[in-house]
Amino acid sequence: MSRPLSQRVAGRAARQTVAVVAIANAGVRQGARACAFVVCWGIASERLGHDPSMVEYAEVWGESVATAYRERDAFKVAFPMLVDPAPLWAEVGARVRSRDRAVATAELFGLPFPMELV
Repeated sequence: MSRPLSQRVAGRAARQTVAVVAIANAGVRQGARACAFVVCWGIASERLGHDPSMVEYAEVWGESVATAYRERDAFKVAFPMLVDPAPLWAEVGARVRSRDRAVATAELFGLPFPMELV
């Protein structure tokens, strides 16, 4: 398997979007799922006032804990340089204006990936 895009573009002048990094590392379906997880995790952390556990995350979004873990697994494939979404959300969360799950994910797609996280 080739190196993740995040490693291939490190040091380049051109900034890649969050979606490009996620899709290059995980494919379209899992990359999109990972971006949605970043948004949902960030919104859940804002609602709870702390980084959510996977059980809390599932409760906030009304989904099963198993689904929450599958979403987290997609995140780990799409963003292997990150342990959890906190650093990425800290960099881009303020620029995501909507707190609607679908709209916020679409906004996140077009934002530049913070290369300092690589």
